[in-house]
Amino acid sequence: MLGFGLWMRVKRQLGEMVKVRRKSLGLSQIELAREAGLHWNYVGGVERGERNISLVNIHKLARALKVEAGELVGTPRKYLAIRRALKQLEKASLRLKELNEIMRKGGDAGEASEQLRKLLEKALGSLRGALGPQ
Repeated sequence: MLGFGLWMRVKRQLGEMVKVRRKSLGLSQIELAREAGLHWNYVGGVERGERNISLVNIHKLARALKVEAGELVGTPRKYLAIRRALKQLEKASLRLKELNEIMRKGGDAGEASEQLRKLLEKALGSLRGALGPQ
């Protein structure tokens, strides 16, 4: 029998997998819920690890997320690496806006462009690590 701590960890892991995949597809919780035939509040509870989700609902979510059900309950390393890359790309996007503003004002963009290059390299490294050899 699984202990309470392990059950909680399994539910949180599943929720994290659903959330990362949903965000990678650019879906809101409401859109995912609609696609899966579930209530948006239920999807939020799954993502937070609060729901003891049934096998049927795992399959509904997997179909809506365009993955096999096993990917949602498997090891999240790939998705966590992709999530890290997405965060790094969000930082790079903000830095790019700053860089554009500096250039618009006629300033020296050398340091800002080097920081942007480093952020993009980190994001690419995370993605390469997540996707493995091509």
